[in-house]
Amino acid sequence: MMYKHFYSVIAAAALVLAGCSNADDIVGANGGENTPDPVVKEYNDFSFSTENANLSVNLSYNLRVKTSVYFELFDEEPGTWEEGKYYKKDGVTPLYAGFTDENGAFASTITMPSYVTKLYAYSPYFIATSILEANVEGNTVNFVDNGVSMSLARTLSRAPLAGVTNKCYLTCPVEEANEGYKNDKRWYDWLVEYDNNGRVQNRFSGEPGLPLIAEDSLAKYLKTHLAVFPVDRNSFPEKYIKQADIQLTKPTELAITVIGGNTCWHSSLGYYYYPEGTTPTSLNDVNVVLIFPNTQDGFYPGSQNYIGAAHGDCVKLMYYPEIASGSKANATTVFPAGYRIGFVLAANGWSNRLTTKGDFKKDRKQRSATSAYVSIDQNGNPYAKPMSAVYNVNGQVLVSFEDDGGWDKNYSDFIVTFQTKTVDATGPTPAPEYNTILAQQNLGFYAFEDQWPSKGDYDMNDVIFNATYHKLYSTENNAIYEEGYTFKTFTNEARAEALQSGIALVLKGLVGTDELQCMVKKPGKEEFEETQFEYDTKNKVLYLTSNVKGEVGTEYRINVKHSAQLGTLYKDKKITVSPFVYRDVEGKRLEIHLPKEAPTALADKSFFGTEDDCSDVANKIYYVRKGNYPFAFYLSGATEKDVQRLLNKDNERHAISESFSKYKSWVESNGGKDKNWYKVD
Repeated sequence: MMYKHFYSVIAAAALVLAGCSNADDIVGANGGENTPDPVVKEYNDFSFSTENANLSVNLSYNLRVKTSVYFELFDEEPGTWEEGKYYKKDGVTPLYAGFTDENGAFASTITMPSYVTKLYAYSPYFIATSILEANVEGNTVNFVDNGVSMSLARTLSRAPLAGVTNKCYLTCPVEEANEGYKNDKRWYDWLVEYDNNGRVQNRFSGEPGLPLIAEDSLAKYLKTHLAVFPVDRNSFPEKYIKQADIQLTKPTELAITVIGGNTCWHSSLGYYYYPEGTTPTSLNDVNVVLIFPNTQDGFYPGSQNYIGAAHGDCVKLMYYPEIASGSKANATTVFPAGYRIGFVLAANGWSNRLTTKGDFKKDRKQRSATSAYVSIDQNGNPYAKPMSAVYNVNGQVLVSFEDDGGWDKNYSDFIVTFQTKTVDATGPTPAPEYNTILAQQNLGFYAFEDQWPSKGDYDMNDVIFNATYHKLYSTENNAIYEEGYTFKTFTNEARAEALQSGIALVLKGLVGTDELQCMVKKPGKEEFEETQFEYDTKNKVLYLTSNVKGEVGTEYRINVKHSAQLGTLYKDKKITVSPFVYRDVEGKRLEIHLPKEAPTALADKSFFGTEDDCSDVANKIYYVRKGNYPFAFYLSGATEKDVQRLLNKDNERHAISESFSKYKSWVESNGGKDKNWYKVD
């Protein structure tokens, strides 16, 4: 829609025709050198904005513990299901990333592309539902998580199947075991009683000197596990993969408590013990006693009715001095000094498994033990290292298992901890080092007509670059330690434009304790190299390049390190940028910004109101013109695929409306229709 803005003009000379490239535009006489008088102008008042800065997002995860959850928001399905787990695809970048509060809830107003009608919330944290989706209703999006809560998990137990008696394939007679378990030395079924779903019935309830671990402590341990260990597959830190057998230097009593897990398998956990100095080399060297027949805790998708072990379940262990002869005579709760206790997880050792199709029902040879060489892979070959991780939280030892060495390798499949009556019942274990999460967000593309203020062809590809934002979170306190931006330049294949333009940023949010790093990656290079960008501290302008045409394909990055010692950490974005294009014209500084955005104090004002520009300087409205084409665009959420039409040589010098058929409808409706006009199907 067109709006006219009239101003009283006292002309010292005759009216002349000029500006806006329209014969009926009337421009007042120049009232002073380099300063045009206010003029009667007609321009398109549409902002050409592709952003919705007021989208209300409500996300609340149904969790088992009180903890923050890292999540990412996408406008398209970001991943796929593999082996029953949801994995984000490589190379996809979210539109937003952040943490919930301690209750697993996020409620905030954020900026999103205007075209967004549906959002997907992805979380790599195994305690949270991996993927949620919700439609945008009005200006609000509400995610609903129908996951099972912790309290429900503690009470759920699969109803016995009529006529079926479920079993542990490691304790049942060999002739009843499936193929993956027939060759195992039989485990002893002396310690626990359990129901038809493998849930232990004689759970330990604590006693003087050996109390149960408090729930708030168990929640802390689970939260620490999430914060310390990486969420990507195949990236577990090797420092935690150590011999995790418990070393007994004094006689002691001991109990084992479930913290949680993340697995599709219905595995069985057992323990074994051996005198110090007689380290076993295979499971045939030890006698295993069953602890948890079914370690499935019900939080894996589709497993709610298969719960065999829940967060907080505890079992007190027994020492059987005559186990080598197959007798449980003289059993005692006190383990003698000079022994070590090991643990082994048998993948899918429980008969009542997920009924969905696929690999969930497979028989598995994988045995994951806390002792080296006792663990074996899916093919029965021994591992030269334990298939468990050990670490401590303020002295409390935690052990977590990996039940499939050929898959995600995240060592989060079953997590347990111990309580003993002697403080030195465990050997040295590493303290956790908190992990960091690098969250990268795709902002979109900036596209400029570099002939401003002259009339251009409005193909919007003269200067074009992608922008991404990154922030480095510490999972210890969810604070942002570093944040910054990367800009990658592109050009039309025809490379028809010859004007030498630069790219600069108005940089806001820096404080004196911040450290600014500048980096560049030239085309064909694999890594960024540190460099120096000119920074005008007075005007807060950072110059990336003075000749973008000569450096097409280059990536420019700024990174801001905040100071933890001086308390300049943040929970959300602090550093903001406003990119613009600039060049020198006969000694005058010319700047091109987004529609209605103010220039810097360095810009020469004499360009405004001339040629095709219809800026309303008196009212601080800049870079506007008559017609359906702006001088610059920010295409929020646009990807490289989306802008290929702008880069196609066949579209050089063709107005953007010729490349995108829905563009005209979007402009003429003032952004009300076809908000996704630049998104390529």
